[in-house]
Amino acid sequence: MPEVGKILIFGGLLIACVGLGLMYLPKGSNPFAWFGRLPGDIYYNNGTVVVWIPITTMILIGICVRLGMWIFASLFQK
Repeated sequence: MPEVGKILIFGGLLIACVGLGLMYLPKGSNPFAWFGRLPGDIYYNNGTVVVWIPITTMILIGICVRLGMWIFASLFQK
């Protein structure tokens, strides 16, 4: 059970560091402005109908999640 405590502490520190970094960004800057606007994302606006399908963004998120899971599994493997 001590391993779970270490994982939770590490995850909390990581989230706190990301939060502090985002807090001290200059006003008006958005580091995630690219999110959902990558080449390959489908956006259609016909005045009354808006269709937004972020295909490329979801593929990128899936790759990042899988890479994170792989790193996490390799670090805590016995």
